[in-house]
Amino acid sequence: MRISSRKLGLIGLLLLLAQPSWAAISLVQTATPNTVSATTDPVTFSSSSSSGDLIVASWGDNSNSFTVSFGISGATCSGGAFTLCPASQLQDSSGNATSQIAWCLLSSSGTVTVTSTLGGSEVQAMNLTEWAGIKNPSPADVCSTGATAGGVAANPTIPSTGTLTTTNASDLVIGNAFQNIASAGMTGLTSGFTQSTVATSGGATLQTVYQITSATGNYGASWTSSLSSVWAGTLATFKAATTFSGTQIGEQDAGTRLADLGFALE
Repeated sequence: MRISSRKLGLIGLLLLLAQPSWAAISLVQTATPNTVSATTDPVTFSSSSSSGDLIVASWGDNSNSFTVSFGISGATCSGGAFTLCPASQLQDSSGNATSQIAWCLLSSSGTVTVTSTLGGSEVQAMNLTEWAGIKNPSPADVCSTGATAGGVAANPTIPSTGTLTTTNASDLVIGNAFQNIASAGMTGLTSGFTQSTVATSGGATLQTVYQITSATGNYGASWTSSLSSVWAGTLATFKAATTFSGTQIGEQDAGTRLADLGFALE
């Protein structure tokens, strides 16, 4: 494409060299986790949530007989509903375990309650976190595909979220592991991860952990449990929002930059 000198002059006055950078991902709040033996499990944040923030529901139950759904009140999700990562499930002779992560970008503000619903009564647990600085729209980077689980015959005391390879340098990596036994403590969490919330009672423990990354790579967490159990883990990653900064340049520099891009000057 050929560009006249006059047009080049205008471009030189207006052109902004934009340099992308990542917004800082931050944990806004966590909700008091809940464990129940019921068809529904409502969990509510103590403070109002902001439009554009990411809500992550970390969930598990001690069966895989029913499919879970997530509803929201007090605010609305972009697209109208939660998005679910594939569930991780395990059945063996000593019991069952299912874990799942669901997420929602808020399109309005308010005091949020998230309710998980099953087709029948089961022991279920849910942790909620709210995050700022997440890409909007299309926040998801990668989700685990399930099948990260262990039991009495395989790693009964080493729950794991599984491992994912991120495609974005600045990500929120958040994972969980559900154990079908109550009050299981955690030691030896993988370096770089932080324990977020724990839901425990009624024959179940749900651990949620996270890390904010600065480079692409393989990420995943595991830890040693104080109790042997059947467990299932899930992992999801979310992209940081992108911000831009730039500096106005002059006509000569604009011509050089445009020529580098293959434009011919008249």
